[in-house]
Amino acid sequence: MAREKNLEKTKAAKGSQLETNKKAMSIQCRVCMQTFMCTTSEEKCKEHAEAKHPKSDLLTCFPHLSTASEEKCKEHAEAKQPKSDLLTCSLHLKK
Repeated sequence: MAREKNLEKTKAAKGSQLETNKKAMSIQCRVCMQTFMCTTSEEKCKEHAEAKHPKSDLLTCFPHLSTASEEKCKEHAEAKQPKSDLLTCSLHLKK
């Protein structure tokens, strides 16, 4: 009985990782609906937006990046220029 259960578990573990890979594709471009791995960096998202959607804004393609960019700007504003406005932060605005 236990041997049969162990065989079933090992059979399920072997094989394709397609289902696991599909689950990891959690980042999606809102313009073209292309999916990216959950480990994709902000830089790769920016490259995609600039290459595939030059007329669209980065945040239009990837709205989840807005909170991360705002946090970076806040940190930059507090550390470098305490009186600067977040809208004038040239380090994190799209050129």
